[in-house]
Amino acid sequence: MSGLAGSVVLVTGAASGIGAAAARLFAAQGAAVVVADRDSAGAEAVVAGLVDSGAQARTVVADIRDPQAVEAMVAEAATAFGRLDMCVNAAGVEQTPTLIVDTAEDEMDRVIDINLKGLWRCLRHQLPHVRRSRGAIVNVTSFWGDVGMAGGASYAASKGGAAALTRAAAAEEAAHGVRLNCVSPGAIRTPMLSRVVAATGLDIEAWARERTLIGRVADPDEVARACLFLCTPASSYITGQVLMLDGGYTII
Repeated sequence: MSGLAGSVVLVTGAASGIGAAAARLFAAQGAAVVVADRDSAGAEAVVAGLVDSGAQARTVVADIRDPQAVEAMVAEAATAFGRLDMCVNAAGVEQTPTLIVDTAEDEMDRVIDINLKGLWRCLRHQLPHVRRSRGAIVNVTSFWGDVGMAGGASYAASKGGAAALTRAAAAEEAAHGVRLNCVSPGAIRTPMLSRVVAATGLDIEAWARERTLIGRVADPDEVARACLFLCTPASSYITGQVLMLDGGYTII
């Protein structure tokens, strides 16, 4: 498939999970892909797979907590293939399950610095480039940012803030022809979910059967397809929205 031939996408958090799935899907559609992550080995493995499949791909190693690293990441992404049309911002971190009264300030700072301020750092450097292409940006949030989460307030607050940041950016950037939206996943089979399950002992398969209408945990590819939709002309009249990918959890 070559629906995105000639376009360039930057995917953050692309060494695994949703970001890696998005990188593979956009490449399959013909886009040149810049795979960004602080996990250099994981990012390089993703790029090697893309190149082996005939795609154009490049690795950029960056930690989105570092303002200079983010600036350099976006600059390298924009020059690697001569333009930057789309971004999928999937970089993020979970929190240690902790009640608010027991959460240390440095833990709150860590989660907010990555999930909210890290996204802001990315956007402020991505937007000038994406304006030139009148392109699109998709930010990966979480359904916990919409419904709240006992033991996960730092994470929920960071993801709710990311959705609000996306809406504000959409309002600012519409005049430049840039669309910004969020995908808000529920339980997705990723390394992050595995770490949460290990920390909490939650039977995630049973939880999904009981608490979602669709009755299962989703795969990263299902989120990647939503990211692709929101970056293409198929969604040309959609901006400032949060697309829930929660298997129906929020309407039960």
